[in-house]
Parts: sequence; C-alpha cells; structure tokens
Amino acid sequence: MNEFVEKFRSSWSSVISSNPIVDNPSPLTVAELFGRKELSQGERSQLGSRMELWINEILDTLSDVKSWKNLSNPNLWMNTTTNELTSGGNGKGDKDVDVLFEKDDIVYYLEVKSNLTLDSEKGRETNEKVEMITECLRNNHDLKGKKIVGKVLSIFWDKKHKLPTSLKPGISSSLNRADKAGHIMWFSEFVKLFDTNLNKEEYETMCKEMGKEI
Repeated sequence: MNEFVEKFRSSWSSVISSNPIVDNPSPLTVAELFGRKELSQGERSQLGSRMELWINEILDTLSDVKSWKNLSNPNLWMNTTTNELTSGGNGKGDKDVDVLFEKDDIVYYLEVKSNLTLDSEKGRETNEKVEMITECLRNNHDLKGKKIVGKVLSIFWDKKHKLPTSLKPGISSSLNRADKAGHIMWFSEFVKLFDTNLNKEEYETMCKEMGKEI
C-alpha cells in the first residue's frame, strides 16, 4: 500500500471520528404539514408557491377584510421611489407585495414564507424587503394616517417549527433574529386576527385533509 492510499483511508477515519454524522432534528416542511412527504422537490416548490395564493384567496372572501390581491388580480407592486402601489403587469423595477389587507382599520403587509430555513443572505434580504415596503406603505398617499404592520408570515403554527440555530452556522440566523425582534407572524397569530378559535391540532388536521386534494 503506497502512502497516498494509506492516507486516503486513515484520513477518512480521522475526519469521521472527529466530525460524526448525527441525526439532527429537521423542521416541519410544508409538504409534511399537508401530509404529502412523498412529493418531489419540484412538487414541494410548487406547493410552497401556492401558499401566497391561498392566503390571498382566504382574505378576499372575508366580508370584513379589504384585500388588495386575489386570484384574478395576483400581481401587486410597490414603487419604492414614489411609494405608489400598482396592480398587474410585471412590475419592472418595483418590489412585489405578497399580501396586503386591511382589518379593523389596520393595514397588514405580509411576506409569505413556507420555508424559514433561508441562508443568512436571503434572510437578510427578506428582512430588508419587509422593512422597505412597510416604510413605503406608511408614506403612501392613500394610506396616510393608517397603522401599518409589516411582517414575515410563516405558514407554520408556531415557532416550534423554526430551524434551530445550532444546526448549521448562518442558516436561518437572520430570520431567527427577525423572530426575536417580533418581525415574524406565526400562523397562530394570523388566525387570531379573525376572531377564530382554531387551534394548532385543528389547523394541522385540516391541512392534512386538504393535502389529499393535491
């Protein structure tokens, strides 16, 4: 056995013994939430993209809510220079607005996330986007004087589904910091806006039932 082959084998043993492979807990994924663990990565991505449409469809059908978006008007844009909102088109140069609605004289802007395990760069960008659009809304002529709330909306019920910061350095750190600062709205907080007694068990059971339609 020559030196390379010898080191090839012994180095592996050294690396694995010093850095063992462990079974870290993984966060609940949107596919699992809807009882569809067997979905492929591409299908999971499509399911995640449906969450924004779903939230807007819910809001658009509530009688005591004013929603700026629905299935027939899915595109809403913020011009960060003029603070103007526009609908339709591709919003070239503008920021897309995921969810915008008014309830009890409070305007809520929500950036929907079905996955909070973003790397630190994407997490930072998400936080900055929410802060920017929220400030633009406060300066929007039609919303002057309104209370504006801007947050990241998680499709999961509570923070127990957040990726632990101890798993990998940098993963989800920005959004975890956002949560500590109160910038994440968990789904349990979202449903409270609508005077419902829906609880975690009921919500997750309903999601699995709805998942059968996928």
